[in-house]
Amino acid sequence: MTSSRGDRRILAEIERHLDQDDPELDSLIDTFNRQFTHRPGKDPKNVGKVPDWLVVAALGLAIIAVFGILIAGIFGTPSRPDDSPQPPKSPTGVALQHPAPGSSR
Repeated sequence: MTSSRGDRRILAEIERHLDQDDPELDSLIDTFNRQFTHRPGKDPKNVGKVPDWLVVAALGLAIIAVFGILIAGIFGTPSRPDDSPQPPKSPTGVALQHPAPGSSR
């Protein structure tokens, strides 16, 4: 959650008044702040950084997509017209010719 300048100014003013009014509370809050300022996963150096697992997952999906496209390109190509089945041939290698209906031989 972001705060505006006015909000930050008001909070700073409240903090100053608390410091002056109750020094014991101020020292207690400072102690808590020192203990809990460094939380795992909230390192200021990592703010805005993409998590490593997300990079690995995206890279894995990209590799799978490339292999899928390659496999679809290899096995999904249509056959060429000259690859169509040929009429059966006789043992001598000559194509068998059937007489046209109604013609005598």
